[in-house]
Amino acid sequence: MQKELSYGGVGKERKIKEMNVFICGRTTNFSKEQYTFAENDITESGYKAINPVTFNEKCGVSDINGMIAIDIALLDLCDAIYLLDGAESDTFANRLIGYALAKNMKFMDSTNIIRNYEGE
Repeated sequence: MQKELSYGGVGKERKIKEMNVFICGRTTNFSKEQYTFAENDITESGYKAINPVTFNEKCGVSDINGMIAIDIALLDLCDAIYLLDGAESDTFANRLIGYALAKNMKFMDSTNIIRNYEGE
């Protein structure tokens, strides 16, 4: 079952089907519970959550260079990025945010399930 969502406002309405959403947060001093909450929020909204914390754990990756490579590859497979509180103050998270902006990805957070930075 595919879920459709309209967004964009007057004159910009679009439909999205099956979206992969990357969860972006702090790389140090982060809360695993925050990632789990975001994963549940995304899934309950009808999208597929890509949680880099659980992915890196399952792969046994613990060094920052390995995590960076994997996170960029995972983000490249996604249509949107979900920002956790504090992501904007993390150096590596800012790299991911910049990459998402360059790819014109959709942005989400816990208060706004989808938005786009197209000159708004």
